Amino acid sequence: MAKYDSTFQSETKPTGHRWEVTIQVTTPWLGSTPADKELATRFVMNRYEEKFAGDNKEANHTDEEVDAIPEPISPDDVAMTVFLRDPEGNFAFSDHVVRGFLKTAIQTLRDMPGTLTHRVSKARKGGGEDGAGALGNYKQRVDRQIFVEPRLISIVLPPGKHGGAVNERPLRATTAQGPRNALARSEELPIGSQATFEIEMIGDLAREDLLREWLDYGARHGFGQWRGSGGYGRFEYRVRPAGTMAQALR
Repeated sequence: MAKYDSTFQSETKPTGHRWEVTIQVTTPWLGSTPADKELATRFVMNRYEEKFAGDNKEANHTDEEVDAIPEPISPDDVAMTVFLRDPEGNFAFSDHVVRGFLKTAIQTLRDMPGTLTHRVSKARKGGGEDGAGALGNYKQRVDRQIFVEPRLISIVLPPGKHGGAVNERPLRATTAQGPRNALARSEELPIGSQATFEIEMIGDLAREDLLREWLDYGARHGFGQWRGSGGYGRFEYRVRPAGTMAQALR
């Protein structure tokens, strides 16, 4: 019968380069997780089933993410988007938000002549003009070569500031039945809110200059709900070596 080894010591060695990244938002930051836990469960399960089909460990992470959704205070809160909460009750977001941002940055920058991301793609393609190359399958490259920790990233508010205000904004859409109007509601955090996490990159993507170019895009695109065209969640950043990299540089 197998026995638990209480003397186990890990011999795992880091295979890539790791950086500590701190972001500070320059525009208000909107939560992007559905407050309706049933809806959020379906959304999160679909995301993880697509990426980690049959992986029970990732299914457990799905439960953790849904459990981090705050309980609604009123019936109206169920129809809004919110931030997660860490075990201490602080605002937080999931690591997949960072990976999603990196995928958007790579997708945009690889098609922009003059960027390092575009040059890397062209070089790997053998001079092709379509920017496919090594980053043509950028989603898989991010999933397989870029790792974000911790899974639940806590947010620190500026001194004297409070979060959780409700941002309401109209949404307009043209449908087959004609114009439609709706009201979107999201939890909002103030300018200056910060978050710190670590990014590990392995293989040929383990380059600080690439990471910095992708993070530079955050000043224009940002995190959270209504990013991009809405202008929310834009951020500045600081990058420092982390883990074994930091020790090697001392």
